[in-house]
Amino acid sequence: MPLPNPKEDETKDGFISRCIEDEKSKEEFPNLTQRIAVCVSQWDRKDEIQKEKKPYGNEINYDHALEFTQQEMDELHENGVLYVTQTDEDGTKMVIKFIYQKTNNE
Repeated sequence: MPLPNPKEDETKDGFISRCIEDEKSKEEFPNLTQRIAVCVSQWDRKDEIQKEKKPYGNEINYDHALEFTQQEMDELHENGVLYVTQTDEDGTKMVIKFIYQKTNNE
């Protein structure tokens, strides 16, 4: 489940309150100060997020997109795990762990 995004008719205070109490936000950012910073960043990026969420064809809406290099995809398939570090525009770093579980047919 992705982090919450501001609704069209939502105020900044209303969104920040909803965002910091969101279960996914609490899970990903247990530190309240960090969670507030992430929620403020989500609010500040609300226009950009809405543009990014436009679906293509029958694709579902999404909040974040990440492009893998061929080397990263090979590493994920070979090792079953890949760590990717992303840095927000405000300099906040986030490490994302991707896990690939092979099926019996592979």
